[in-house]
Amino acid sequence: MFKYLLNNPYDLYLVEIETNCLIIKKAYKTLINQHLYYTDPRCKTTDYTCSPIELLASINLFINSTSIIKKIFFPVPDKNTENKDFTVYRGKKLLNFFSNPQLTHLRKVKVRNSYEHIDDRFDNIFQNHNNKKLVLYDCTKNSNTEDELVIKKFHPVEFTISLEHRHEEINVKKLYEEISLIEQNIEIARKAINQNK
Repeated sequence: MFKYLLNNPYDLYLVEIETNCLIIKKAYKTLINQHLYYTDPRCKTTDYTCSPIELLASINLFINSTSIIKKIFFPVPDKNTENKDFTVYRGKKLLNFFSNPQLTHLRKVKVRNSYEHIDDRFDNIFQNHNNKKLVLYDCTKNSNTEDELVIKKFHPVEFTISLEHRHEEINVKKLYEEISLIEQNIEIARKAINQNK
C-alpha cells in the first residue's frame, strides 16, 4: 500500500502525470519488444515475446495513460462545468510549468477517443458491418484483406496502433518520445510549482 501527501494543489496533476508516465514506460517496454522481435533478427528470442493478453493489456495501458495526460494538459471543459475558465487556465499553466513542450502526437485523440467509446463503436459496427469478417484484435505484421473489418490493430513492424482500417493511427514511438519529454521535465515542473506557491 502507498499514500501520496501533496504539498500544493498542482501536485494533484503532477503526481498523476508522473504516475501515468511510469505506466506508459512499462507498457512501452512490451510494445517495443514486440516491434524488435519482428524487425531485428537479433531479437528473435522468447525474451522479446509476450502472451496475447499481456500485449493487449500493454496497448490499453499505453492508450489510457496517454489519454489521461492529454486531458490534464489539454482539457476540454464540460459545457455544464462552472469552472470552464479555470480548467483551460490550469492546462495552460501546467504546460508552462513543463516548459511548453511540443506535444503534437499527444493531442491526436481520434484513436484514443474511439477506445474510450468502444460501446458506441461496437453499436455502429453491429449495424453497419456489411457482412465483413469482424476481427476484434489483430497484433500481427500481416496486412488485412478488404473483406475484414479490423477493430483494433497493433502493427508491430510499423509500430502503430490503429482502428477500423486505419482511419487514424498512433505512431507509438513518436508518442512515447513526447511522453519521455514530459517525464524529463517533471522536476523542472515541480520546482516551478513550488516557486509558484
